[in-house]
Amino acid sequence: MFGKCPPKVPLEFPPLIFKEEAVQRITETVIELASEEENQVDSDTGEPLPATLTYILTKRQKRFEFFVTKLVEDILSYCHRRDFPEPLLYTAVEMILKQFTDELTAAANGLDVNAPISKIKMGDTEYNFAVANVDLSGVASERLFNSIKSKLSLFRRPLYL
Repeated sequence: MFGKCPPKVPLEFPPLIFKEEAVQRITETVIELASEEENQVDSDTGEPLPATLTYILTKRQKRFEFFVTKLVEDILSYCHRRDFPEPLLYTAVEMILKQFTDELTAAANGLDVNAPISKIKMGDTEYNFAVANVDLSGVASERLFNSIKSKLSLFRRPLYL
């Protein structure tokens, strides 16, 4: 009873990939998911309609690429790593899809999701946005990044000085 120890099970670490591969795989997956989700095409030109996620990603390609690269860099920096844990690819794809879907929804409704609200009135619904008071760069992306920090902590390495 006391003489036998349970068999040792080797620890399995998640596969790790380089930063460039992470950016490429995230970009490809987001584009693939966006194109599967929406097949709305203009019958005359054959291009995606302006109200689709695919259209937003292709028209704002530089912004999309920047956002993916920045997200990968932020994750690596937060986790103190040079290699990207493969399980975080899904988290990154989900976050990017959320960011651009929120922008698409807001644009369709005539709203700016990044603008902070300074006043809300209940009777006859009134909104005032404090756009002039706040620098809006990075507000939505920082909020989304903070929402995944608990997942990132699983892959965080200690920082040695």
